[in-house]
Amino acid sequence: MVWNYNHCVSVLSQEIALLKNISTVQNSVREAITAREWPEFDSRMAQVEQLGAKFRDLEGERVVIFEALQKKYISPEPRPSFYSTVAKLPAVQRRELSTLYRELKTETFRVKALNDSFMNYLKEVQTVAAAWMEAVAPNQKLYTRKGRKASEEPRSMILNHHM
Repeated sequence: MVWNYNHCVSVLSQEIALLKNISTVQNSVREAITAREWPEFDSRMAQVEQLGAKFRDLEGERVVIFEALQKKYISPEPRPSFYSTVAKLPAVQRRELSTLYRELKTETFRVKALNDSFMNYLKEVQTVAAAWMEAVAPNQKLYTRKGRKASEEPRSMILNHHM
């Protein structure tokens, strides 16, 4: 791929908008769980999966764009940082890309923090449910729908990587 400034701005802007949308849907998932509206929960989780797939695609595209930028401005560093690479662009482009990238990182951290707090809530609910099950039926194991022993630790459902 050849470096294209406008395409880079477009991809970064789309990623930011998508992360904001993911954040909104995450809040809807949390509300559905606390209200015990399971059909709404299922609907929102399907939406989260779709948004996650879109984000993965955009993130892959962003990586390719940044690699093209790094190739255009060959750096002596083995893995140059984004900011050291855009420092070689004209001032207006450098400022806009830096602002977008900073906003992308901020939104990513915000979504991750929301997800982590949600996962902590789910873990607490799971702990309470496990304690209740232990009190009602001691020495019973919890199983998944497929008949496997249920995991004690829930995994992150939304975002489990860093930039």
